[in-house]
Amino acid sequence: MWLITGRVGPVINRHISTIVRAPKWGWPNFHPDNVLGTVAELLSPVGSHVKEDETMAVIETDKIAAEVKAPHSGIVRAIHVNLDDTIENEARMFTLERLDVVRDGPARQWAMDFKERKEREAREAAENWQRFQRDWQHEERRRWQDLQRRQTQGWWRRQQADGQRYSQQQRYSQQQQQEQQEQQEQQEQQQQQQQKRSRDAASSRAEVLPEGDVKSMLLAKTHYDALRVSRTCSIADVKKAFRVLALRLHPDTQRADPGAHEAFMRLQEAYATLSDGRRRREYDRDLGW
Repeated sequence: MWLITGRVGPVINRHISTIVRAPKWGWPNFHPDNVLGTVAELLSPVGSHVKEDETMAVIETDKIAAEVKAPHSGIVRAIHVNLDDTIENEARMFTLERLDVVRDGPARQWAMDFKERKEREAREAAENWQRFQRDWQHEERRRWQDLQRRQTQGWWRRQQADGQRYSQQQRYSQQQQQEQQEQQEQQEQQQQQQQKRSRDAASSRAEVLPEGDVKSMLLAKTHYDALRVSRTCSIADVKKAFRVLALRLHPDTQRADPGAHEAFMRLQEAYATLSDGRRRREYDRDLGW
């Protein structure tokens, strides 16, 4: 956008007042088609004091902006246009009275006081606006810090509550695990006692039986003795011994022997224990091997 400045037009009274006109922004050297403009700003109200070359108004078109400047120092006595008016080149805009020819002292003092008051009001408005911005920024900063502090405190409270809840869950799970282990140990002890009682009963009954496979099976002290294998035997040896003894001790084969059923059950128990690696290790540990 182009910026040009305008000076005065013809003088109505050389010694008293001057007509300030709009500049020629439509000269052929610039933009001949822009002969109309709009009053965008009126910076000098009636009664205000202006200095030489001070901007009094701004005129805008779609291509340029023109400033109307004071030709000399003086007091604005009249304004011939309004804001947002459409004007032509060299249109009448202000009536400016010279200060050096103003004979009445009160008018000059009034103009000076008016200008000083306007300047003081502008400074106070700027200071108030800066103070408002500082206060607003301080308040926003304080509110943001409060929000951050509340969020941090809430986060710590949540963390503490989660830690307490987690510790309670851990204690409850440990208690459950201990109770389960105790129950398992009690069950294992009961099973071992029951198996021992059954073996003792079978041994006492087997003492009156005739000599043979059924009696030797019931009188066996360990599973290795029941299957007739060594302690270092493999799983294949255990399976082979079980197949041989199962055919010989099956209740259908030993129908006449009253202890055949118990002997066969003892054989199955020994095979189930020694054919499983984990159960075999536990069995050997119980025997102290």
